[in-house]
Amino acid sequence: MITTPTFTASIDTKMLAELLRSTEIRGIVTYVEMQTRIGRDPQKQARGSLQSARKMLEKEGLVFAAVKNVGMMRLDDIGVIRNAEADVCSIRRKARRSFNRVSQGVHDYVGLNAQEKMRFNATASILGMITTVLDPRRVRKLEDRVKGESGALPLAKTLEAFRD
Repeated sequence: MITTPTFTASIDTKMLAELLRSTEIRGIVTYVEMQTRIGRDPQKQARGSLQSARKMLEKEGLVFAAVKNVGMMRLDDIGVIRNAEADVCSIRRKARRSFNRVSQGVHDYVGLNAQEKMRFNATASILGMITTVLDPRRVRKLEDRVKGESGALPLAKTLEAFRD
């Protein structure tokens, strides 16, 4: 019998979640306030508790972003969108760097066995696709396509929007 692990939040996680939950939109909870509440530095020893608290709150629709060396800010709707757009840029950069490492770092492709070649080809294809799809011109093209929509496009229509 396979059992699914259950998550039980620590007292620090619960206390941080309570503190963050009480924050107004665009309000900031400083790291000093968090440390005072739980008695540990949320940027060091209690980093895991802060991450868990943020994940718990995201399930409730409360999203926070780090304000460097200050604390956590509760995001408004525009802040959530901007945060996600920054994630898209970061994902594209990571995919491009990883694609370059894979494509330039494998020196003896012929010497790879069939399984290794398959993994190389699949990984390079995935990273190339991510880099291509997240190209700023293609993103603008998709933005133009969704202008008249009332929500996100289904996958098939999204892929269709990327065709030249």
